[in-house]
Amino acid sequence: MFDKDDEINHESYGMIEITRTHSNKGKTLFGCSIKHSDTIRLRIREACEHRDLNRYWYFPKKELIEVEMSYSQFAEAITSLNHGGVPITLKYINGKEVNAPEEVPQRELFEKEFKGKILDIYDKLDKMMDECTNILNKKGSILKKERSRMLNILQYLRTDIESNIPFIQKSFNDAMDKTVHDAKMEIEAYMNHKLISLGQEALKNSIDNNDKIEIDLIKEDT
Repeated sequence: MFDKDDEINHESYGMIEITRTHSNKGKTLFGCSIKHSDTIRLRIREACEHRDLNRYWYFPKKELIEVEMSYSQFAEAITSLNHGGVPITLKYINGKEVNAPEEVPQRELFEKEFKGKILDIYDKLDKMMDECTNILNKKGSILKKERSRMLNILQYLRTDIESNIPFIQKSFNDAMDKTVHDAKMEIEAYMNHKLISLGQEALKNSIDNNDKIEIDLIKEDT
């Protein structure tokens, strides 16, 4: 046991811990489109050191922050450097628990946004049709500037549809691709977790069986 008086502290001393976690219910994570049962947690704590037996010993103290990530977020964080950062889910800050984010179904979100954009286009179309109708129904000949205005209205509507609808479709496809990627990573994480659990169970059974065999052999010898 180390003597408290021998503890060496400094405001820059810290320790980092990375662990795997598993939840049967699944967790909603910031920046993820599906729930994840297997996640990565990263904790950063203040730390101290002791000098004993010709070496340094490091010990964690107060927890500063704890965050949670999906396997894909963790992989992206350590492989995609200098790219502006990766979304993570805050769990604890200075020992205070942070509320979990709400689940946002991606398909429902895009359907809502797409419907809103279509309604916005319809609203603009109605106003443009009213303006064109007023021009066509007015008495006398249509002036050059009025014909130009009608042409501009049609051109604006076409540009609005050509620029916005494909963009929404691309965003939807990108989101679905990310969902598929997250799902693949979740399945892989689950399989790894299951294999580790089965391996540990098989190892335990093997040890128990070996112990039983040794006991039986001892009984036979006696």
